[in-house]
Amino acid sequence: MTVTVPPLTSTVMTSAGDEHAGIASGVNNAVARIAGLLAVAALGAVLSASFSNHLSGITPTQTSDALNAVMAGHPGSSEGGLAAFDGALRTVMWTASICAGLGGCIGWLSIRRPDVARSARPL
Repeated sequence: MTVTVPPLTSTVMTSAGDEHAGIASGVNNAVARIAGLLAVAALGAVLSASFSNHLSGITPTQTSDALNAVMAGHPGSSEGGLAAFDGALRTVMWTASICAGLGGCIGWLSIRRPDVARSARPL
């Protein structure tokens, strides 16, 4: 996030022009907040589904209890639960890294340099 947000914000603000700077800033912030919320929700769903997949053969309630026990660090959490959580966490990390890579590629292909005349005008 530290590497991508400042250049993206700069690109948005430069592209909008002075007369629309407030609107551009508001839209940029709103989109960033919504994207963060959706990412947390989606990655949480991926974690839950992957954890459940690694612990096949048990009910959703048992899966939820096992995940809660692993997250709380209870000594009673089984070795299988820890292994399932490790596999689920790896799945989430791969999913997040693939999404970040795709986002970088999309940005590289779609974001253009602002025209030189706009960036050369005095403030």
